[in-house]
Amino acid sequence: MDLILSYYRNPIFGVLVLISLVLIVAVLQLILSSLKENKTNKNIKKYLANFNGVRAEYLNNLNLDEKVNLANCFFKAKMFLDCKQVVLNVLKNHPDNKDLLYLLAECELRLGLLNNAKDILLKILKIRARDEKSLLFLGYIYFMLNEMTNCIEVYKCLNALKNYEEDLSFIKNYSGFDSKNYAVKLDDELVDDKLVTRFYLCKNCSNYSLFYTPFCSQCFKCNTMQANLRIKI
Repeated sequence: MDLILSYYRNPIFGVLVLISLVLIVAVLQLILSSLKENKTNKNIKKYLANFNGVRAEYLNNLNLDEKVNLANCFFKAKMFLDCKQVVLNVLKNHPDNKDLLYLLAECELRLGLLNNAKDILLKILKIRARDEKSLLFLGYIYFMLNEMTNCIEVYKCLNALKNYEEDLSFIKNYSGFDSKNYAVKLDDELVDDKLVTRFYLCKNCSNYSLFYTPFCSQCFKCNTMQANLRIKI
């Protein structure tokens, strides 16, 4: 008995008991957390399965115009994966719909799938070779892929449709943009560069960008981004 009491009075024994309790609590928390996570994952999978089923059923009950409107709503909301899913659903029954193919190409672009967008645009041009909108888009894609020879060829085709001589010359002579910030004067006095905010607007569609790009990412026309300044006074 005295031996047992001596163990209890030993401070090392108290430390060991405390460590053991901490370890037990930690292990129990890990077990409970794991069980809770597994349950949550099962609930999420169950929910997604139901959601996908409802979506497929919902799409099948819509007519063509309603599906197209839904796809456009998803695109405007920048929900490009959802938009792509709806468009692919419609294209099963309307594989040569030019407007839907164009929308699908835009989704692929926004998702960073440039080669997919290129293939879709080439398919559109097989259906309608003189489609100006698709040619502009394709020229932009070729430029982004650094396929300058193909980009120039596209603008030769555009120039055959309309006067794109200046655009064609711009692309042929394009060698990069000088991003140097030039001095700004106000009433013949230099303005501190920290007070100057530079931005760019497309003269064709008024698309806004903080950085210069040789092509507008909205209307896909080249040499349209014009520099603008905002000065803090």
